[in-house]
Amino acid sequence: MADRGHCLCGAIRREITGPRLWSGYCRCESCRRNCAAPVTAYFGVRNGDWRWSGQVPATYASAPGVTRHFCGTPVAYASTIRPITGPGFMSTTPNICPG
Repeated sequence: MADRGHCLCGAIRREITGPRLWSGYCRCESCRRNCAAPVTAYFGVRNGDWRWSGQVPATYASAPGVTRHFCGTPVAYASTIRPITGPGFMSTTPNICPG
């Protein structure tokens, strides 16, 4: 069964078809500022077990090697990309702060 989600306005959608391999929290300053929250939750799936649909996400390089994806209408957070592992909420490496 697919796990589907979308940004706040629904313009950017994602679908996950594989199992969740790990989950965790980050409370670094960058992640807290990104989500305006005291802590951020992430989970990981294998690369290839997910896909974007709808609009192409806007991107922002928040730190060296880290690209965050978001919706620009309104600015609603979508994901974080680490070049080695794919989208941050879909990384296969547990306990990695996306920066």
